[in-house]
Amino acid sequence: MSEHTKEPWESAPDGDRGGFKVRDCIRGEIAHLRASALEGTVGQQESNANRIVACVNNCEGLNPEAIPMLLEACERILDNMRRWPGTSLEDVENNYLIAAVKKAKE
Repeated sequence: MSEHTKEPWESAPDGDRGGFKVRDCIRGEIAHLRASALEGTVGQQESNANRIVACVNNCEGLNPEAIPMLLEACERILDNMRRWPGTSLEDVENNYLIAAVKKAKE
């Protein structure tokens, strides 16, 4: 994996320059997103900053390039389970897998 600023990251409004900043909790600013005619609205920039932070923090300890493969593996497991006679997708573990795949695709 590549070297990057250690997690956790956070986003916050940047009152001095407008827009939003992405920062780590120790060293400070990593990136700055600001709203302009070319870059979208303030709401879009806030959503972008929050998405960047969520992606980085939720990938802590993971290889982000492997995430699509993990999702595909979960989908294949569910498909195979649906094909087995007598398999119930109603138990807690299966419901968790179904919910995780659904959430990943939102």
